[in-house]
Amino acid sequence: MNRQRSLFSSILILLLFLGSCINDDLSECPSGRYLHFETLNGKYSFRDVVETVDLYIYKGNSLVETKRYSRGEIQATGYKIYLNDRPNGTELRYVALVNQAEDCYHTTGSETLEGMLTGLVSSETDSLADLYHGTKDILFEHRSAGVADTIYLKKNTNKINLYVGFDGYELPQGSTLHSYIQGRNGQYDSENKPVENSRYTYHPYRWALGGEESRYDYDAHFTTLRLWIGADTDLSIEKQNTAVSPLRATEAQLLYRLNIVEELAKVVSSGGTYLYDTNEKLELEDEFDIILLLDGNFVVLELIINDWVVISNRVPL
Repeated sequence: MNRQRSLFSSILILLLFLGSCINDDLSECPSGRYLHFETLNGKYSFRDVVETVDLYIYKGNSLVETKRYSRGEIQATGYKIYLNDRPNGTELRYVALVNQAEDCYHTTGSETLEGMLTGLVSSETDSLADLYHGTKDILFEHRSAGVADTIYLKKNTNKINLYVGFDGYELPQGSTLHSYIQGRNGQYDSENKPVENSRYTYHPYRWALGGEESRYDYDAHFTTLRLWIGADTDLSIEKQNTAVSPLRATEAQLLYRLNIVEELAKVVSSGGTYLYDTNEKLELEDEFDIILLLDGNFVVLELIINDWVVISNRVPL
């Protein structure tokens, strides 16, 4: 009798287990695979930056599922996310957003992959949200326990600080300067697959002049999506006479335009090695200072990274 009860209990447990796994897409069945995370730039580890992980699962360009994992849940699994199984031959793209705060962002278009990557907005400032992201394409062919799929995380933004001064050249009274950055509003994922979108304009936010900044006539600060090779990211500075009424204001005149990525790709080390000619190299840097000194005929351009002047040249306007 005891043997029959034991057999019955075993069968019941097995049926309950199978019942939890029997569905059309196997999405509740463990696959034995898991996601492992590494940061690309080496400045921080995944454990340093993670507070929450939002995992977006896409089939093609359409959202299939979204999951949020807290830091405690990630710690409990050894900083891994275990994946459920899918039907044989299913290919999914896993997009991870790793936040350093509980609710630091909202996204305006997570239904599609392009919309999710380019619609991230800071919950506090309504500017681009500053966080880490990475993607991984996974093909489910069979169950294989212990298989690790690594997502390489990169920062999704760059900070660009602009300082403009005039040397022996005075702007006409009533002149106003405008600056903006335009670029392809897309990114490369960890496997260097571009997400294509139309050009996007980044508008500056101003900081109060003070300290070293006070020697410049104009300063502006931008948060842009990550710079990448081929992005044609242009910084433009325009002058406009606004002393008269708005209806009679003159049209904006372009003073200077700089292709930021193209200029960075020219930077060479003392040994003759190009320092920023690939996406992997650009990924290492988070912030860029651009200093322009105009005299009416020429502009002196300085581009500074980590207090190092990587570019200094004088070119005609």
